[in-house]
Amino acid sequence: MSWLITSRYEVRDIGCFSEDSVDYPDYAHPLAVAVENGEYDYGITICGSGNGISMACNKHASIRSAVCWNNEISRLARSHNDANICALPGRFLTEAEAIQIVKVFLTTSFEVAGIRDALTRFQSKLCKCCQPPVNMASGQCYTLAPNQIQRLMLVLRRYLRI
Repeated sequence: MSWLITSRYEVRDIGCFSEDSVDYPDYAHPLAVAVENGEYDYGITICGSGNGISMACNKHASIRSAVCWNNEISRLARSHNDANICALPGRFLTEAEAIQIVKVFLTTSFEVAGIRDALTRFQSKLCKCCQPPVNMASGQCYTLAPNQIQRLMLVLRRYLRI
């Protein structure tokens, strides 16, 4: 974080402030809300793999959190996907690697013109009545019954050979 401050970025650290195990949604949601409301342009998260906190952030309709584990992924997340949150997998990066990934993320512009339309269409397909939002390609909001979930899990286990 000191690199961000010395580079003159406005920084607000929302935690966590210890090495104890925490519930990452407690930190993901306030960050996502701050970016969603325009309080901040970008957010940076750090957790073990980066996946859990990224998934929690992505529950917010206008958030596009990307797990960035190297410079190229960070560049593509911004230039192709207009990511607004960089999720770092802390267990797998050195501090120097993390700083470089964040530098790339913050200095890369969104470049692919056609993607913005796709992002807008995706956001317009999010269910407004469900919490968390559900992607509804059909325009209908629905939930799976428990037996449908069991069947889906069985298919996934067979497909993935779990």
